[in-house]
Amino acid sequence: DATEKNPTVNFSAPGPYTFTLRAWNSIDSAATVKTLVKDKYVVVVDYCKPVVNILSSDVAISSFILRKDATDLINNPSSVGVKGYNDFSATSSMEGTFGATYNFTIERPSTVDSANTKVWVDFNLDGEFTVPEEMVAFFPMSAAKVLTGTFTVPNISKSFIGNGRIRVSMAYGNTSNTPCGPLVAGEVEDYGMTLDNDNLSPIIALIGSADTTIERASIPNYVDPGATASDPTEGDLTSSIKPTTDMDQTTAGIYSVTYCVTDASGNGPICVTRTIKVVLDR
Repeated sequence: DATEKNPTVNFSAPGPYTFTLRAWNSIDSAATVKTLVKDKYVVVVDYCKPVVNILSSDVAISSFILRKDATDLINNPSSVGVKGYNDFSATSSMEGTFGATYNFTIERPSTVDSANTKVWVDFNLDGEFTVPEEMVAFFPMSAAKVLTGTFTVPNISKSFIGNGRIRVSMAYGNTSNTPCGPLVAGEVEDYGMTLDNDNLSPIIALIGSADTTIERASIPNYVDPGATASDPTEGDLTSSIKPTTDMDQTTAGIYSVTYCVTDASGNGPICVTRTIKVVLDR
């Protein structure tokens, strides 16, 4: 019942949903009604379930491990040759954040036949793996028993806060290997993923003094020493610093140069400023 204070909503199809909320005073509903529209406030996803035509106890995934540095976020050994598609998202899930890099290891039980393997991560949480950047790893046909790789969660502007999935797919030989299949032979596994802001602001510091005095010059020759930045999650962010300045060395006066940095989770901008005095003669 949409008129209830706390209605229960059932979604019958995937996609974005817009909610319109209305409230009013019962004494004069026409004059007091207020409306709030939450555009695409809820996105309902329905991940495809890949079809695997032939089960294999060789071209199969016997273990998937996902780490942040030396910490296991997912460590899932699994049986092989039982099901072509296994959804472990409810029992094996990682908590991640934007800009962070994660390492993964895929193992198979034996190396009789060659296989090609792909890994997708649904960064934009739309229930699909169609964006090219979401295929984070492709291992061409080989009989390797252990595969390792890394992926970095994009900036929050290209991803979202919420729940998504990691899909690992191993296909026989050089046969087709797409997120939704069908696979001639092999195995597909899904793992859960929750993305959120780490709420840890970056740190930025000037190189050198916060105040400096230089002489006026008809041909500017001052080069500011700059700043450095780091982030608890992303590490060195110096290359992401954005400087602004009103500096004019040809005219005496007091100027400033400001350096700002924002991390991949959107924390910031965090800024530092150097004051520069341009004088006629020191």
